[in-house]
Parts: sequence; structure tokens; C-alpha cells
Amino acid sequence: MNLNKFTEKAQEAVVAAQQLASEWSHAEVTPEHLLVALVEQSGGIVPSVLRKLTVEPSQVASDVRKQLEALPKTRGGDLRFSPRMKLIFDSAEAEAKRLQDEYVSTEHLLLAVATEAGRSPGAQLLQERGATKDALYGGLTQVRGN
Repeated sequence: MNLNKFTEKAQEAVVAAQQLASEWSHAEVTPEHLLVALVEQSGGIVPSVLRKLTVEPSQVASDVRKQLEALPKTRGGDLRFSPRMKLIFDSAEAEAKRLQDEYVSTEHLLLAVATEAGRSPGAQLLQERGATKDALYGGLTQVRGN
């Protein structure tokens, strides 16, 4: 992962995910930390996209935070990205290339989280609310255009 290939908002979301994991004394930053950061991001496009799908960002954040409460807490040690997060970053970069975008943005991160293989807790939560890959593409088109 090269953060220089991320937009400013995407970088902010990654940092916010790290801060959230640290505040909760988690050993790893997971896609669920990132999802909370994305849906709570002030001035970000993700909340607008979710609202286009009639998915309330604050409710998603609340539900994901409940999932995060169940994660084990640690004391000391270095905070690291989980193997799942590394796959999210790879998937987001691939999505940016597929859409011919120069940088990885928050939209690409959201799509990567929503379509995470194995139906992760965050992906499952989004899909249960109708935020599927196809629906997200439709919402993105409405919010940002082509």
C-alpha cells in the first residue's frame, strides 16, 4: 500500500481507522474500523452515496461499532493493519485502476469493504441494507457522475 496513491480524504479515513483501533485498544486495524471512519467522515462522499441508497450512515456506524466492541483488547504492542485490511487496500487500488482513476479514493475503499470476500461482518452489514456492489455503483454515479 502506497498512501501517496490515496486521495486526501482516503488518507484521512485510513488515519481515522487507525485512531479508532488505537482508542479501542485493538491490536489490528480491520475493515470494520475503516468502514466506521468512512461513514462518519465529515464532508466525505461515502455518507452521501449511502443516503442515495436510503442507508443511514449513522446507523451503519452504530452497528459496526457494536461489532468492534466484541474484538479483543490488548495492552501495549504495535498497532498493525490486519491481513484483511491489506486485501482491502489491494482491492481498492484495483478498483481505482478499473475505473481509470489516478488515485484511490474513499469510494474505492467503500467498494472494497462492501465486496470483501467471505462476507466479512462489515460487508454483510452493508449488503443486508442494500448497499451491494451494483447499488453502490448506482449511488456513486448519482453523486459524482461518470
